[in-house]
Amino acid sequence: SLLELDGDDARLVFTVPTPNATAVIPTADDGVAVVGLDGRLQLFGPDGVRDVTVETGAPSSYVIALDPSGRRLAIASDDDTVAVVELASESVNMIERTGSVSNLGFSSSGDVLAITQLDGTIRLWDTGIGAFSATVVSATTRTPDGEPGWYDGSTSSLWTTTGDQLIAIPLDPDIWVARACELVGRELTPLEWALYVPGKRAQQAVCG
Repeated sequence: SLLELDGDDARLVFTVPTPNATAVIPTADDGVAVVGLDGRLQLFGPDGVRDVTVETGAPSSYVIALDPSGRRLAIASDDDTVAVVELASESVNMIERTGSVSNLGFSSSGDVLAITQLDGTIRLWDTGIGAFSATVVSATTRTPDGEPGWYDGSTSSLWTTTGDQLIAIPLDPDIWVARACELVGRELTPLEWALYVPGKRAQQAVCG
């Protein structure tokens, strides 16, 4: 059941069947998304009627995230994969070899997905090119699973947890370039550029 809370009052909005559900999240249209143990995604509208069913191929899911634009849903499963579901087309893109995922978080447009592993590593996945665009944090300390990430429009940053830290990840490439230059004190090597500068910008001399 989905309850709407208003102060001390709770109102039953609708009841939906959720057998073997492993993850549930509200959707942008005031409905709810339910993922089952078998990886089946069911979308219910604001009236409690099931509108969409998608076989995601992500069994035993335990972390779920919806992008702020309502276009994409990411689901982490225990086989070291993340399924990114395009809700309009009901298509599924699989991200493999993600390691054990502790939390997920989208940028405002849904074009960047932050994936935090249980060991504390955070990587950014570019949904447009279908590849990891940057490693934000290398393994530090183990991060509890199930903690959601969220987007902060006022700073153009993704917030997420790793180890015992809550960190903001700037999504403006210029911030990353300036910080990388500050750290290395010289021009970036091709490997450093690929690791630390998100997006598809061609390498250039920027640290002068």
